[in-house]
Amino acid sequence: MAAQILIADDDEIARDVMAAVLSDRGHAVTVAEDGALALATLRRARFDVAVLDYHLPFVDGATAARRICADGGPAAHTRFIGVTADPGGLELRDAEGIVFDAIVQKPLNLPAFVDAVEGCLSELRRAAAEREVLEAWRSHGFERRPRARFAAEPSHDNRLRLGRAFDLSRPGNPDVVLLTEDLRLGEIAELRTTGNLFALPMVDVAGRWGRLADASFDVEDRAAWDEVASVAQGFAARRAQLATRFLGAASLSDQLLAYIFVSGRDLVPLDLDADEWTPTYPGFFPVRRVRDVAEKLVHHGMLLRESLDEDQIFAPPRFTLTASALSSLTGAMPAVAPPRRARR
Repeated sequence: MAAQILIADDDEIARDVMAAVLSDRGHAVTVAEDGALALATLRRARFDVAVLDYHLPFVDGATAARRICADGGPAAHTRFIGVTADPGGLELRDAEGIVFDAIVQKPLNLPAFVDAVEGCLSELRRAAAEREVLEAWRSHGFERRPRARFAAEPSHDNRLRLGRAFDLSRPGNPDVVLLTEDLRLGEIAELRTTGNLFALPMVDVAGRWGRLADASFDVEDRAAWDEVASVAQGFAARRAQLATRFLGAASLSDQLLAYIFVSGRDLVPLDLDADEWTPTYPGFFPVRRVRDVAEKLVHHGMLLRESLDEDQIFAPPRFTLTASALSSLTGAMPAVAPPRRARR
């Protein structure tokens, strides 16, 4: 798509040369021969880049740029390039308002001039992409990009691709943990049970982990944005209800209880065709320990055990939180159960 560029210069030769170079690169160029006309043009239409000579008649380039920046309106996102034979003087003048994104010296070095324009356009595209991402998250209830950390060192491509959608600058305080393809199940299980990550959603960004993960994400799939936003917000809301003991849980039993609560998911086997003695449950907890720990929690009245197939004695069961577990997890007083009526 052609960029809209304004060139304002009272030097007709310089103006024509700049316009020709940028037109040859496919950009749509508008020209102005003085500062007053440049101001009127910028206020009338939207331009991606405005190239302004410092010593324009009527209104100099720095003043014109400053007025446009103060106006807002159509030129709110315009990038300004100053052109001058006195770059030092313009830099000093511009220091008062910092309105120019680049300064190009006369006589023109055309490659440097083109680089300055293309650099401004690249920055515009990057800023537009960031606004689009932020608007996408806001449409799904997030006021900012979710903070994320990778479960393992990501590839350059993954960091670049997912860095546009997530805030990777604060890995120690994430909203979600991103799971790539180059991980083993045991590695994720170890990560899940260390560093308080048991209470954070694990998001599959590789299309590999399926229902084991708490959510899946694909940059191109808008429904996936909604899923991640909903899951992350749900985890955060329920995590805020956890009693202090469970926020820093060290034992697998406490971590498992906390995860079942903050995830809002029952502990349900994901593959009934798997080995009945070591069924796979969601959440990436150690596969060979989850069943034993859950059974112990049943014994202590913290989980309910429900058979999913009464015809199979050894079918892996579903585990759900009891009222006592909910009271313990949130620090609330347990509800008084109504008296049971005697069976006749």
